[in-house]
Amino acid sequence: MLRYITKELAQKIVCRTMEIIDCNINVMNEKGVIIGSGDKKRMNQIHEGALMVLKNGSSYEITQQQADSLRGAKPGVNLPIFFNGEIVGVVGLTGLPEQIRNYGELVRMAAEMIFQEMILIEEIQWDERLKEEVVHQLLQQEDPLDSFFFDRANRFDINLYLPRVALIVTADNRHEVMKLVKKYIANNDLYAMLPDGVVILKSTEAGSASSYAEQLEKQLRASGMVCKLAAGSVQPDFKGLRVSYQ
Repeated sequence: MLRYITKELAQKIVCRTMEIIDCNINVMNEKGVIIGSGDKKRMNQIHEGALMVLKNGSSYEITQQQADSLRGAKPGVNLPIFFNGEIVGVVGLTGLPEQIRNYGELVRMAAEMIFQEMILIEEIQWDERLKEEVVHQLLQQEDPLDSFFFDRANRFDINLYLPRVALIVTADNRHEVMKLVKKYIANNDLYAMLPDGVVILKSTEAGSASSYAEQLEKQLRASGMVCKLAAGSVQPDFKGLRVSYQ
């Protein structure tokens, strides 16, 4: 899981924050290395000002006189980026401190919001992968499912004892199929990527499987995608989903 700032995220912070303030922005990692900057020549340098921030846990200003004696530093203001009370990086604004000091807190807050946004996205993606693993275990269950499977299902509030049917959509672009399928997913439906498409474990408690399959087929055709759709048999609970899938 993402716990420190990556180069990709650092550059995103730089690009967004430089839209806020008209000065160069540097982002340093937890080791004080510049991993994002509006000035590409400064990339991968050790920033002495960032090291001071990491050491003291507070902002650190560099005057022109100090910059002349510090490695990889220019005049500016450097502030810690916090997440859950931990410093995950440093953001630096290049310029005379008295001219840019008032912008420092704004830029720091923007950097923290971007980091939190990326953490949330990553957590959502991780949960998606874990849910898909639940589906794959259901479809391949040759051996009895272990306690870890049921713990994971409980974590995601998956009711395993609902009637469901397996539907498979195969297409050249499975990611496009997944985007479309997600628009027609109900709360108790499960889904996962396949090597050549998508499998949906459709809950049939609120309607018939055949009408859902027909509606989905219409939407797929309307989208212009070349694909195939197949439906298995309705099963009373999770124990028969492998049969429906096969």
